[in-house]
Amino acid sequence: MVGVLGLFLASAGLQTARAESVRNEVPWVRLMPEKPADLESGECLLEAYTYYMGYKKNAGDCAAVGGLARFDIGHGWEVRFFGDIPSWQQPSDIGLGDVAAGVKWNFLKGEYSAAAAFDLEFPSGTKEFREPGPEPTLSLILSRKFGSFEPSCTVSGTYASSEDGEKDYFSTLLTLGLDYTLNDVHSFGLFATGYTPANSTDHSSRISAGISYTFTLDECNSYSITFTKGFSERGMDWSIALSFDYSFNIHSLFRAKRPLPDRYGG
Repeated sequence: MVGVLGLFLASAGLQTARAESVRNEVPWVRLMPEKPADLESGECLLEAYTYYMGYKKNAGDCAAVGGLARFDIGHGWEVRFFGDIPSWQQPSDIGLGDVAAGVKWNFLKGEYSAAAAFDLEFPSGTKEFREPGPEPTLSLILSRKFGSFEPSCTVSGTYASSEDGEKDYFSTLLTLGLDYTLNDVHSFGLFATGYTPANSTDHSSRISAGISYTFTLDECNSYSITFTKGFSERGMDWSIALSFDYSFNIHSLFRAKRPLPDRYGG
């Protein structure tokens, strides 16, 4: 998968890095693989996550606690919100990250599945972690089931804002994933991610790969651990993340209560 990413990024016309980055260039959520259809009808998913990301020579290590909320609104559509809330980066930057909102449409369901997504990241964080302006992202997500295996692919483009007189730029991202469900409790995932340019001042690419394990406690609760390794000269060196998912069906919150028995037999 890493080789395929290298060819994809090379075809985008890379340039030599010009300056060092001091910011987490892509939201952690976007570095993870995604499936076209992973919510049932009327389902809501709330996720809390935390990660620590070790950087190479171009930036200090960073860590954050964030959240993701997704709601199925019917006919293959979902709305979602995500963002890192408290964030920290060496040597002493502490603040809030940006928040993003978006929609996804699962327009092809079945053995083959496909979806399109649009997310908009708002410059809502504190100065240390805030992007210069709104950043829209358009994604195409594909997957195919083979028994217990499900490979997936996400291709996305972001129109990113710049600062200090630099021009805005267009960033492309490719994620390849392979999920394996052992049983109702244990599942595993492999993935590789690459994007370019890294940011407005560093036009080199970033390539990483990782592995994840998910423990499903019951139909509502699951826990995951994810380890990622960076393979580029600059950028992320490694990261580890923990997440907790809680899902419920919105319809169950509005079910009519059972009528009370008539005490008088009427």
